[in-house]
Amino acid sequence: MAKWGEGNAHWITGEQTDATNINNWHWTERDASDCSTDKPKTLFPAVHLQNEEGKCGVTEVSKLDREASINNRKGKVTFFYEWSIKLNWPGTSKSGVQYEGRVQIPNLSDENSVDEVETGVSLSKDEPGLAPWLTRLILHLRHQHTGF
Repeated sequence: MAKWGEGNAHWITGEQTDATNINNWHWTERDASDCSTDKPKTLFPAVHLQNEEGKCGVTEVSKLDREASINNRKGKVTFFYEWSIKLNWPGTSKSGVQYEGRVQIPNLSDENSVDEVETGVSLSKDEPGLAPWLTRLILHLRHQHTGF
């Protein structure tokens, strides 16, 4: 380590009286909330599930509250996001009953692993025996989280 006043002139070791962030080396933060809107709106409607018990698919992202930022600290880039998402989905059971429902993901964020993501599914009609299939839908949606 160089003594004060010695060293290469290219080093910026003098006192920075104005606390400047030279070349954004120490920190930068950019709001990416608007940019992060497109990914969930294209990723979730691609989710479809079909098996011997019926079929369903996400048709739209009905609500998307979001916060996202990109931070750079000393050359290391990190992404932070927190979304609250509501999805609409129609389906048909193996008996031919048409139904609709909602999926709510209240806190999809970078802090939670895929298994920690809270997910709620609701139906507009109560169909007995549909619970195992809805559980598979939730697991399928959690798998989609890894694509973010």
